[in-house]
Amino acid sequence: MEIRKITAAERSQILDGYDYAFYEWQEDLLPNPVEPASLAIVEPDEILAAIIDNKIGASLRVHDFHQSIRGEVRPIGGIGGVWVYPEHRNRGVVRRLLQVAFAQMHRAGQVASMLIPFKPSFYGKFGYVVTNANLEVTLPIAAFLPYLEQGKKLEQSGNPNDLENLEHNWQWQRVKASESWPEFLDFMIKVAPKQHHGLIIPSEMPAPQWRSRLQKRQCILIRHAGELVAAAHYEINSDFRATNEQRLINIPDLYWSDLAARDMLFSFIARHREQVFSVKLNLPLGTNFQPWFGDVPTPLQVEISRNPYMVRVIDVVGAIANLPASMAGKLTIEVSDQFCDWNQGIYQIWADQGRLRCDRLAKDIKDIAAADVIASIEGISALVYGTLPIKALEHKGWVRINNPAVRDLITAWFPAIPLYNTVRF
Repeated sequence: MEIRKITAAERSQILDGYDYAFYEWQEDLLPNPVEPASLAIVEPDEILAAIIDNKIGASLRVHDFHQSIRGEVRPIGGIGGVWVYPEHRNRGVVRRLLQVAFAQMHRAGQVASMLIPFKPSFYGKFGYVVTNANLEVTLPIAAFLPYLEQGKKLEQSGNPNDLENLEHNWQWQRVKASESWPEFLDFMIKVAPKQHHGLIIPSEMPAPQWRSRLQKRQCILIRHAGELVAAAHYEINSDFRATNEQRLINIPDLYWSDLAARDMLFSFIARHREQVFSVKLNLPLGTNFQPWFGDVPTPLQVEISRNPYMVRVIDVVGAIANLPASMAGKLTIEVSDQFCDWNQGIYQIWADQGRLRCDRLAKDIKDIAAADVIASIEGISALVYGTLPIKALEHKGWVRINNPAVRDLITAWFPAIPLYNTVRF
């Protein structure tokens, strides 16, 4: 078995694998070349394939992403499109693919990895840890009606023709999501990393891929005094043949810079009151959204419909360095990682002007005194991403604190925090 990147000529084999693993497979009875648009979403430089008996028998994709980790944007690798033909399963093929992917990510400077598992226990064997999924809330559109009046008040606070009071002007622009992507992405990069931990920033996403993602979406851009202050992607189903439950606006991505901008965004949504019956919002887990609305009929539809994201640290120093530090101090931590041997060793972590610094002391731990903390790569990944509090990590056996004096320090540096991400891959 050989693990390597694919060539451009092998892209159609990857699409065949996707069809078999994720969609409804059928054989074309007549010669029918694959559409160029379909081939374009397969990026050869990001695809690792397992060559078995001179054919592609499995593959995965390492997406080139950036991610907000505790407010700091870092390069990461997003693992997706993992498939294996059944005749090659249970032979360690995915294990080999992931080992090569880890090394590739390390060479590329990607400090962590994220994926959406088909089964968390499977990827847990390779050092990935469970975070959480997003909260999906479906509300009757009547819940947004109070924002109609609020939006009118904001609009009336200025005159679009009064250049002396331009700071009061509000503008709405509704466009196809694919046409607004560069501006939407710039706004996302500007406001989202400090607001949302774990958010994927798809600034390196190839054009065919983001066009495919956005082809059914609209975009609303809201400006105040000429500056973009809120933006959202949404899908709308107002088909007159649809049931009331089907006639809704689904909003997978929404960002705002302040509460007035949020109010204007919700005012735009409310204007669909004669067109749809409900609105679905994709929100961070734990969001207290009920105070946003007035008299909302209950029970509400609140669900988690997808598997939780899983994360893994690929480079210890790169993942920890420059994260926020709320408490002064230093500690040593011994890390074990059976799949990424470059992570094995003892590290010193200390706070410097409100930021964490991290250096490896040695890879060979024989000549160094016992570290303050012992952690598996699962423990390090959980600390960096804040998946669980320290006591829960100790209970799992992922972290052991040898020096009680550093307990408050490591607790302050790595508080548990929910992850929020709107970019699925």
